[in-house]
Amino acid sequence: MVVRLWQCRDGQEQDTVLLVWGLYMSGLTYLGPSLSRSGAQFKDCAIVLHMLGGFFTASQWLQQPIIRPHVRLSEILIPVPDVRPSYNVQRLLR
Repeated sequence: MVVRLWQCRDGQEQDTVLLVWGLYMSGLTYLGPSLSRSGAQFKDCAIVLHMLGGFFTASQWLQQPIIRPHVRLSEILIPVPDVRPSYNVQRLLR
């Protein structure tokens, strides 16, 4: 995704580009389903994105990094009645 922020002033023919920010969604820091009103956790002029699932920002705009444990699933148990045949290799190669 590319975020472009520009300023348009009366009397000027051209807009002034303030920021062009290329970002990967996987590089964003999840802030949670809601934000505090104070904004004390952010540096000045931080950009916060509100998307499906909550609020996100780049870690560079946080006053202090948010440390969250990484959760990795190494095993998933699925009840046998929920398992159904899938495509075979030949169908996937088409």
